[in-house]
Amino acid sequence: MKVDVSSPGDDCTYLTVVVDPEEFEQVEHASTALTIVNAGAEVPDGSTPDEVLTALADKNQSLEQVKLDSLLNYLIPRALTQADVIPVCPPEVEPPVMPKEGEPFTFTVGVYPKPNVDFETYEPIAFTLEAPHVTEEEVDAQLHGMAERAVAPDADGNAASIPTIDDAWVKANVPDDDVNTVDELRARVRASGEEFKAHEFEQTKLAKAAEEMAKQLKDEIPDNIVNAMARSMTQDLCSRVMAHDENFDEFLEDAGITAEQLKEETRRQASEMLREGLTLDAVFRRENLTLEDEDMHAAMSALAPGHEKEALDSMKASGYLFTVVETAQRLKAGRLILDRADITVTEPKDEASKDAASDK
Repeated sequence: MKVDVSSPGDDCTYLTVVVDPEEFEQVEHASTALTIVNAGAEVPDGSTPDEVLTALADKNQSLEQVKLDSLLNYLIPRALTQADVIPVCPPEVEPPVMPKEGEPFTFTVGVYPKPNVDFETYEPIAFTLEAPHVTEEEVDAQLHGMAERAVAPDADGNAASIPTIDDAWVKANVPDDDVNTVDELRARVRASGEEFKAHEFEQTKLAKAAEEMAKQLKDEIPDNIVNAMARSMTQDLCSRVMAHDENFDEFLEDAGITAEQLKEETRRQASEMLREGLTLDAVFRRENLTLEDEDMHAAMSALAPGHEKEALDSMKASGYLFTVVETAQRLKAGRLILDRADITVTEPKDEASKDAASDK
């Protein structure tokens, strides 16, 4: 595979990928096999890989389209690695066509490489966060959901009335010998919520630290890169909506927003994400940090908790190991910022109000 790199000066780098005819058959087989493995499928005895691909395809996709997608998914990350380019968002590809016999397979991909930003000042940060907590209203909502899910519709498909959760209901519907009363169930739900919010709080601290540190940047993120990230986010949202057989215009109407409002909000989010991510990259470079095995493990725990080894093997096979490295670097930089930060954790507002009322 040959990769020609050109940068016309619009913040976008173009990679022209050429696979010689002698190499194409091997690449085609490898890309097909990877697609089948990633889908968790196998090639049964008596079947061909093409038949499996056809079965995996969307109802409106031809076999050729599926093969082209497989080829691009296989070749693009390898082209990025060969060109030593780390993109800020998924590349934009000019749709290729399958080569005729004896001709090379060629396509061009537009990539927005990560820019290197630096700091105007570089000082420890300080910020305040409210401590995570689970309210009684949240526990009530969880119990209501449990009761609602436990009710089967009647023979006509009509929803039955939702029962009151009492000790008898708990004994009959909660398969846990340690939970036999409403109070015990509420305690279990509250503990699960607190565990989830504690994990979420650590992520919130890291995001807040990156946000505060980004205020010291001297460089602005180029508009073309922000727009590219926003386009990628919008395309991802469209794909998720269409995957549920929803019309995107109807989705916007149900959400109560216009296409222009979505565009503005997506661009704002894209700008924040880029600034915070590139800030962590800048800290990693400035501190001359290096990655250890435990850093890679921490990255995989963040990306695929409980499935670290399988996910890492998949990333390696797919050619996207550089995304794991990026995550590991940013997590390590974030921990360093947090270690130096002055963080004030305040009591939850509703708890503080209760304490104030009890003091009177």
